[in-house]
Amino acid sequence: MTRSRFQSATTFLACLAIAAVSLGNAPPPEDITTGGQDSLVPPHSVERLAAVLKQLDREVLLIRRDSGGHQTDYEDAVAILEFVIQQAKPLDATK
Repeated sequence: MTRSRFQSATTFLACLAIAAVSLGNAPPPEDITTGGQDSLVPPHSVERLAAVLKQLDREVLLIRRDSGGHQTDYEDAVAILEFVIQQAKPLDATK
């Protein structure tokens, strides 16, 4: 399976954002997308994972698209990046 340029760029940007949050010793925020028509990962499994993470006081963004499958579209990728950036804490300059 080949990755599109969009998928590669989105993954790279998400990793950079998560790394920036992780450097501050805060657990990275979790962003999860699921589709109601996903035949690879059942949506209810994804929703259970999100619920467990929330019980652990993690910041979680869950996006569910009932008509979607096993993919993340551009708009959801933008929402994920915005969420991760909003959760980022400034690094402590004294460390």
